[in-house]
Amino acid sequence: LKALILSTGVLIKWKKEFADALRIFVDRGNGFILLADDTEPDYLDTVAFPVAPAVWKYKAVYMISDEQVGQWSDVVSITVG
Repeated sequence: LKALILSTGVLIKWKKEFADALRIFVDRGNGFILLADDTEPDYLDTVAFPVAPAVWKYKAVYMISDEQVGQWSDVVSITVG
């Protein structure tokens, strides 16, 4: 899992591997919440950047038939704003 800043949002880069989808979670300062279930790499988080700099964190896990499989990714952090 990698995160890159684009002018349109944060790009979450991932590889499909063996799974049907990737379940992505984000923490914008209040704990991790579900962001998306993405079936095709890569995912663009289009939430508007805050005015003041902030650190957003992402983590993900693979999905097969709507069940989480494998281990959680490492948490990736990126400064936005």
